[in-house]
Amino acid sequence: MARRHWAFYVTVKDGPRTGWLLGPYGTHDEALANVERGKELAEEHDRWAHFYFYGTTLVRGSVTAKTVFGK
Repeated sequence: MARRHWAFYVTVKDGPRTGWLLGPYGTHDEALANVERGKELAEEHDRWAHFYFYGTTLVRGSVTAKTVFGK
């Protein structure tokens, strides 16, 4: 059986812009559990961050995204 290559990230959206805040995580539940932490970190660094949208993103394949706040 082939191994799945994927990772979950906490992301932020501001209009057309996307930011990778935290991750990678091995499961969606792990990423979801960190969305609020990512939002709090973003709000500490950007006074407009409370207007943005926060969630999770799945990346398939061997690509690794560079995140703003690490894991």
